[in-house]
Amino acid sequence: LEGVRKVKKDHVGYATVAKKVDVKRLKKDLWSELETNFSIVQNDNFEDDAIVDDVIADDAIVDDHADVKERECKVLSFNETVNQMETNQSQSDVTVPFYFICLLHLANEKGLRLESEGLQDFNIIHN
Repeated sequence: LEGVRKVKKDHVGYATVAKKVDVKRLKKDLWSELETNFSIVQNDNFEDDAIVDDVIADDAIVDDHADVKERECKVLSFNETVNQMETNQSQSDVTVPFYFICLLHLANEKGLRLESEGLQDFNIIHN
């Protein structure tokens, strides 16, 4: 009979104290940040929109150009948004999972789409 093999215990670092985060306020702050960034992206593309509108008027190709204009002006990166919010956030215990959970709630409430081509980052798309 062989003796029982013993395995060394690994220490898992996890929070021992619950974090206190005002999720309602975080959702409100995240939505205002997203709205601001969506409007900035739209304003940056304003000249491009005017050019596309002129092309649409001249060529009467409404569907293709309108879809391109819609896609170009309403896409944000999750990582960039979180990085911007972390610098402005007054709540110290907010972590990326809290941002992600709030974003999932906002996606359901506000009709946002989340798309990703890899596992590093994903895009937030406003319809």
